[in-house]
Amino acid sequence: MDKRIIHSVFEAKAQLFPERIAVEDQERKVSYRELNQLANDLATTLRLQGIGRDRIAMTLMGADARLIAAVLAIFKAGGIYLPADFTFPANLMQQVLEEGKPDIVITSAEMQEEAKALLSKNNATLPVMIVMDKAGTFSVTGQRDTLPVPAETEIRPEDGCYIFYTSGSTGKAKAILGNHKGLSHFIHWEMNEFGVDENYRISQLSQFTFDASLRDIFLPLATGACLCMPPAGIKSNIPLLIEWLEEKKINLVHCVPSIFRLITRCLDNTTGRQLLPDLKQILMAGEPLYSKDITQWRKIAGEHVELVNLYGTSETTMAKTFHRIKEVPQDPSAVIHVGWPLNNTMVAVLNGNRICSPGEIGAIYIKTPFMTNGYFKNEALTKSVFVQNPLVTDRVDIMHKTGDMGRFFEDGHIEVHGRLDDQVKINGIRLELGEVKQAVLSAPGVQDAEVIVIPDAYNENQLACYYTGAEAQHEALRTFLTGQLQAAFVPAFFIYMKELPLTINGKVDKKALPKPVIVVAAANGETTETDPVVLAMMSIWRDALAVQEVSRDTHFFQSGGTSLKAIMIISKLYRDFNVRLKIKDIFDHPTVISICDHIRHLQRKAFEEIDLVPAAANYETTYAQKGIWLHLQYGRGLAAYNMTGAYRFEGTFNQDAFTKAIHLLVQRYEILRTTFVVDKGELRQRIQHFDPAAVNFSIEKYDNALDPEGKEIAEADALKVFDPQKEPLIRFRLLQLNERSHILVLTQHHIIADGWSINVLLKEFLQAFAAFSRNQAPPASSLKIQYKDYAAWHNGYINSLAGQLHKDFWKAQLDGDLQALKLSTASYNSIGKGYEGRLFTFDLPAALSRIVFEMSSKQEKSTFAILLTLTNILLYSYTGREDILLGSPFAGRNHPDLEDQLGLFVSIILLRNRLEAGQSFLQLLDKVAANAADAYEHGIYPFEKILEELELTSNGKGMQFLNVFVQMQDAHEEALDAYQEELKDLRIIPVDFKHQSAKFDLTFNFSAAPATGRISVVIEYNTALFTESRMQQLQEDFILLLEQVAANVETTLAALSASVPVAANEEISSISSQISSGISTDY
Repeated sequence: MDKRIIHSVFEAKAQLFPERIAVEDQERKVSYRELNQLANDLATTLRLQGIGRDRIAMTLMGADARLIAAVLAIFKAGGIYLPADFTFPANLMQQVLEEGKPDIVITSAEMQEEAKALLSKNNATLPVMIVMDKAGTFSVTGQRDTLPVPAETEIRPEDGCYIFYTSGSTGKAKAILGNHKGLSHFIHWEMNEFGVDENYRISQLSQFTFDASLRDIFLPLATGACLCMPPAGIKSNIPLLIEWLEEKKINLVHCVPSIFRLITRCLDNTTGRQLLPDLKQILMAGEPLYSKDITQWRKIAGEHVELVNLYGTSETTMAKTFHRIKEVPQDPSAVIHVGWPLNNTMVAVLNGNRICSPGEIGAIYIKTPFMTNGYFKNEALTKSVFVQNPLVTDRVDIMHKTGDMGRFFEDGHIEVHGRLDDQVKINGIRLELGEVKQAVLSAPGVQDAEVIVIPDAYNENQLACYYTGAEAQHEALRTFLTGQLQAAFVPAFFIYMKELPLTINGKVDKKALPKPVIVVAAANGETTETDPVVLAMMSIWRDALAVQEVSRDTHFFQSGGTSLKAIMIISKLYRDFNVRLKIKDIFDHPTVISICDHIRHLQRKAFEEIDLVPAAANYETTYAQKGIWLHLQYGRGLAAYNMTGAYRFEGTFNQDAFTKAIHLLVQRYEILRTTFVVDKGELRQRIQHFDPAAVNFSIEKYDNALDPEGKEIAEADALKVFDPQKEPLIRFRLLQLNERSHILVLTQHHIIADGWSINVLLKEFLQAFAAFSRNQAPPASSLKIQYKDYAAWHNGYINSLAGQLHKDFWKAQLDGDLQALKLSTASYNSIGKGYEGRLFTFDLPAALSRIVFEMSSKQEKSTFAILLTLTNILLYSYTGREDILLGSPFAGRNHPDLEDQLGLFVSIILLRNRLEAGQSFLQLLDKVAANAADAYEHGIYPFEKILEELELTSNGKGMQFLNVFVQMQDAHEEALDAYQEELKDLRIIPVDFKHQSAKFDLTFNFSAAPATGRISVVIEYNTALFTESRMQQLQEDFILLLEQVAANVETTLAALSASVPVAANEEISSISSQISSGISTDY
């Protein structure tokens, strides 16, 4: 092994660790043995096709394990690796092909046709092409007659091995030719300096068309560690990137400071557990790093991650100084210094032919035996920056003239202070302003131009272009430049001027150029935006673009948008809309309204298809069903799982049509024909074949004069328990009072239904009943899936990567001490409690309801968030507990195929809020609303499963810490009203009957109707714990708190709590925790 040849170091590790994973990408894990074998096979093929010393092999493929094998193979063959990308602007791709003249192109099977088209478009003579498939095999296309197979020659440390293109001042990119020894020197320095060994997991985040990608690749491969490559799109979606870093347990990251800042901002929105616990080091280079960057990171993420600032030039191979950051200046805007030189490296700060004194600013030079071989096919340019050491006159002593200004201090550390020329860094990528200026000047109609750098609100560099000539549309000029420049180099601002200001010497006076004014498109007229998606998008754009005003027509690029700001928007959109975008999506949909429309389109496609499961004797159940089943086995509250409704039909009644509609419904939905069985210790669904005779439907003459509305029979039916193993779990009872008066009593078991299902069932039943009553067939529509298909899909989803991320959230939420709210009347004196319950109903006073609606609009919070905050304050006032744990139902229908399904989709979410006495109501409102939004975002993960995994359930007792629930409810009358006209002479009236069960100690049911200005509260309470008079006191206390808030939203929690009468606090006494021993997991 020659340690100066990096691939030979890899080969030694492959012999030492043959079965360790070398590369892990989205689709595969490749061992060192497999990777080395594939690279050897590919290298042999490359040599047979003429690749050897000074011969170029170009890659044109995505970033995955195949690319790594290709790089190794090119090195092993002795050739030069030249990466290209389909996103290269046309002129750069043409330059690469004309200047590099690659002898062979390596691509992937899925990109083969695109690669051929790109080469043909650039009039490139199609060379030999090697096509690699996902299985790791490859094939050779094309002929190579003129290039002989090179003789076996030893690979020398000084041989060129890679070419990367960097910006050039003349408008033409510069190609840097690197060598083996320079690359190997840097990799060995980093592995030794930071103790990197075979146990490390290292990310590959750098763009593979830049030389920084080689440190991502070869640091792990030279140490026996694992190189982890993220899926496409992850790098531009920071929340997803953070999730990936955590999931893959990444130990070391290389990135530019701008990406580091974006990660920090996203971490700022994360609470609970320790962040990135496996990460050990982040090494940054390419841009200035500021004191506030380090301070903010440590404040959010802690100090377990070492942060390192690197400096160097591509010409001298990677970085050549390093600073392991410990203390930082107190000034947040202070630039972090770049530290001290690597071993075998000297950095000099010179003023002419002398060394600057400490603190004096001068030109930075780098001297090392590990520099690159200079610029490919450009000796003149090479000699202009690889110059004779001005301090040495008696021998050849070459140094690299970096073009950077800086100074050193007495302890040897170095500060960098900008450029001597027009070279800048954009997103960590080196750019010559002259290249952009030349591209602008080549645009049709442009006479003169100047390009300058201006910092944005986040201290990130952005470009402003000033031009004269024909007053072209900015978008036309931008479009032209996208074909000339890489996306990051297209200016953020375009300013047309009749003439450019000049100095007395005739040069452009850059100081006199006007500051770019962000032109924000105004909305048409004076209309006020109401679309919540558009409003949220406008807020995101204001933050990213650092502007005050944004409308639905604001154009991203006309408002200073850059690729880095696009990443900021993409990351925020993923958090707020759970939709994954690419930078190209922002480019293709550059206005607020167009990206909103695009997101809506994507959300309709967001979930994968739910596959149909094959026919079987029985099927999987969901965790929600398992939770109810477990509770039933202990005989607790069996009737509490009945869902009963009664509906009175007055008028002309077609009994035959009624029967047909019921049969059609039961035949259409398998869940209405489902029973349950335990098979090999597992709860399973069993679907019965449709048989009209088996439908649990009875028609009864009912002439009880004492119960004309059928309330008593409805109440009795609600208490009649089902046997989920034997009988249909839905009952239809039609009570015939007379020819024109009928009552339907409909009862379902919760294990096959939820509240949403009632609306769907009523809608479809009444639709069919109306059609059959007219002797017509109901509208034909087929179901895409049945509940059994959903159960299989949902179980698969929660065990996927996406599901695991939801699980991590709930683990954090359930951390710490979990205690139920101990609420009871003083007269309660029994240890156990049943499930007998009642409803207590009241409306908020009209004036207070109006204030709630106005507050909702002003504070941009939902009505529910305000009522939920008040409920938290009320419970705090009663118990004195600062840690309030509430349950709430989650609809669980966030897949488009589930909107019109019947079944149990609802699940429980925990709304946990830690209150502080000194917080104002508005502060509490912000906290409660944000916590609720987070909880609902993760609601798809079954709470029963996380409780089981955390061993928080036992003996069927369920969530002993959760006994108070809260929810917003929709009325079922909408479904009745929708078909009232179709049924013509038949009037449908819901029947109110006595509610006799309560699943929880207290359940707050809120409903709000802004159109009528009404807010209603229905409290379901356990009659073993509370009396009606206690509920009346609760009503008074709730209204009293709302009055206090209405008077002053800045009132503190302590003051609000003190407003609750002392008598009420005394009456609500704490009791033994045994009271909560029977709390269920249901809803």
